[in-house]
Amino acid sequence: MKNGPKRSRHIEEMHRHAMTQADLLIRYTGIEALPSSIHTKEEFLHIMNTAIVNHPLIRQLIQGGMRYFRCYRLPSGFKKFTLEDWMDFAGASHVIY
Repeated sequence: MKNGPKRSRHIEEMHRHAMTQADLLIRYTGIEALPSSIHTKEEFLHIMNTAIVNHPLIRQLIQGGMRYFRCYRLPSGFKKFTLEDWMDFAGASHVIY
């Protein structure tokens, strides 16, 4: 098979591209989620940084005694959250096809 190694490299590149795309998709079904529950990284972070930070339910959690999440003091710690912190806080997960 003359084209074997070239074909294998092409398949590996397609697989890497597919994994990269999957890593960018997030399943989130909470407050302000899209009806499909599938979000890009940017969409998810936008929801977290706008709707969640200012949402009355989150304020109630903080007033009710939830003062920390991991090592972050809430609500000021929201500014320091990474993508993984937000996903853990919101119960979101990466979409893998």
